[in-house]
Amino acid sequence: MKKNIAIIMGGYSSEYQISLKSGNVVYNTLNKDKYNAYRIHIFKDKWVYVDANDNEFPIDKNNFTTTVNNTTLKFNCVFNAIHGAPGEN
Repeated sequence: MKKNIAIIMGGYSSEYQISLKSGNVVYNTLNKDKYNAYRIHIFKDKWVYVDANDNEFPIDKNNFTTTVNNTTLKFNCVFNAIHGAPGEN
């Protein structure tokens, strides 16, 4: 079974745009035969999963899950692509 990988990107610092680019490089190059990759944008005002069509689904900060089509999505691992706060701090 493929592992669900949350690629967190964005952040609270002035480097958030670089983080988005870095995270998308990981998302686009992660082996899709082995992993289900999910882009997670973390900003001060929202944490969301962003699907391939740029639809946003809120992240539950209590357990770091999201709900898509009435199904709760859990992650097996997180790849941190956040530069600055809160990723590197």
